[in-house]
Amino acid sequence: MRKWDVLITANDGKKFYQNIHVIESNPESASAYVQENFPDHKTRQTIKIEKIELIEEAELFLPGIVYKSGKAYFQS
Repeated sequence: MRKWDVLITANDGKKFYQNIHVIESNPESASAYVQENFPDHKTRQTIKIEKIELIEEAELFLPGIVYKSGKAYFQS
């Protein structure tokens, strides 16, 4: 397992971006996990994965979301 930093853009009434750290085996799994398990169902439908970067090995952790940054909203 590895920890991935996934940068998303989404819309909860206003467009925002957010970093999410996910424990998964590869970037495709990390992306799929975020899109399927984002806590807000309404927002989940608007998620777009912008970037995925490896942070570190995470062999002793279970898969899943381990961190969400605060939302940063786009200026209109």
